[in-house]
Amino acid sequence: MSTTQHPMFPYSIPARIADLHGKMAYLSDKDVAERLGLTELQRNELSAAVTAVNQANAKAEEKETRSKLDVFNRREAIREAHVVFRRVINICVANNPDAIPEDYEALSVPRPGYKTPLPVPAKAPGVSLDSGMIRRTTVVFYDADGNKRGKPHGVSGAVVRWAIRDTPPTDINELIHAALDSASPFHIDFTEEQRGKRVYLCLAWQNPKGKNGPWSEILSTLIQ
Repeated sequence: MSTTQHPMFPYSIPARIADLHGKMAYLSDKDVAERLGLTELQRNELSAAVTAVNQANAKAEEKETRSKLDVFNRREAIREAHVVFRRVINICVANNPDAIPEDYEALSVPRPGYKTPLPVPAKAPGVSLDSGMIRRTTVVFYDADGNKRGKPHGVSGAVVRWAIRDTPPTDINELIHAALDSASPFHIDFTEEQRGKRVYLCLAWQNPKGKNGPWSEILSTLIQ
């Protein structure tokens, strides 16, 4: 069963507590509180919620004396604190014309009309070729940093360019065939007449806006 995480808060208990402390510290700044129109009542609500979490966490961390109820109470205190913070933050930040970008970032609130930029992939994919099957070449691509099959975050897939040639290409444009594959591996099938010839390939990651990153080195393999 999957767990849905609210984007305003992280999931693990230590991270959630640290996140509450960070948001409390940010909202405690006098200039921030004035800019966002945070009232004394709201500040007291937030402070009380954090205090309840701290007290419940202290009991739950006592390994020698803690009970299941202490662990449950900590979870409930964190949940209730998130409800309070979400309500106050949404009132004071969301659609507040006085809120600045730093407020949205520090409090994990999506900015109205703001779209997260999609960077161009910075590195080429890792590539390995398998021509063990007759009339087929299998192209395995992966995140070169992670060395695992598949694509890294922020890309829609890998652009594969290839061509059957008698001599190695000197330019990417000489690889006349191209395809975009969203999941590794990519298969290229050939005809009986193409067996024994050499196919040259290279790949690049592409982001959702169609921008390609750097190309991998040009690889080649014999068609079986």
